[in-house]
Amino acid sequence: MGTMAPLDVVSAQSEVASREADVITAENQLVDAEDALKRAIFPANDAITWALRIVPKDRPTAEPYPVDLDRAIRTAIEQRTDVVAARKGLERNDISLQYARNQILPQLDLVASYGGAGLGGTSLTRDPPFLGPVVSTTPGGYSDALSSVFGNDFPTWRVGFQVSYSILNRQARASAAQARLAKEQAQASFRRLELQVAAEVRAAGRAVETNFKLVAATGAARELAAQRLDAEEKKFAAGMSTNFFVTQAQRDLALAEVNEIRSIANYRKSVINFERAQEAGISGGGGSIQLASSSSRSSASTSSQ
Repeated sequence: MGTMAPLDVVSAQSEVASREADVITAENQLVDAEDALKRAIFPANDAITWALRIVPKDRPTAEPYPVDLDRAIRTAIEQRTDVVAARKGLERNDISLQYARNQILPQLDLVASYGGAGLGGTSLTRDPPFLGPVVSTTPGGYSDALSSVFGNDFPTWRVGFQVSYSILNRQARASAAQARLAKEQAQASFRRLELQVAAEVRAAGRAVETNFKLVAATGAARELAAQRLDAEEKKFAAGMSTNFFVTQAQRDLALAEVNEIRSIANYRKSVINFERAQEAGISGGGGSIQLASSSSRSSASTSSQ
């Protein structure tokens, strides 16, 4: 068996050093991602939380997700908080406009009253009545008046309608005009909001479809890169290739694998964004995680070497 040329040895060592630098950078990015996830799922700030390590138990997958844009837009219009709040605002504007219009109309009031009267004191009898001399007297007092009131001897009642109308009524007319303008502005804003929501849902749906196609494309690229590496290794074993081409094929395969994983992650994110644009229930299916203490971190990293 022969030995490698000095240039090939240096090239291999350079490639190893470059890969080690990539590993160091990736490990730092991994810790940053773990910390970001901890901030999202843990409420407390303590040493135990930061010492935990989040270990994925499975690889992300890209299951087909049906995208029905018409149904998604209807769901968003019905369920999104901003649309519901705007719709409630329209209802309030309708009530305000109706109230303002009612203030312009004539005011018609039903007026009714009922009362009782009582007589008391000394009663004088004249003959002839009214102008004749007093022929007799009947003593009485305050108690007689109260007795007449509670006995309903002299009832009085009144029923009628009272109509009032301001000829100019400028203040009420101005208020009605302001309410009508506010309603028109609210309706225009609501229509713009509906268009914005529909555009957001459509863009999110297109992102789901595009990213799913990218998953298939990057998967095919990864398979081709693996086949190319296998071919280069066989050619190298037969003395028909060099270490440079093998190393390049290894680098291309690693890059293709990273691109595939990134496309799967982007696809999963786009599905969540599509459901969030509708404010629908998140479908989940995001795999599972396992929490490990900091003491198990070194053993896990050692076993992976």
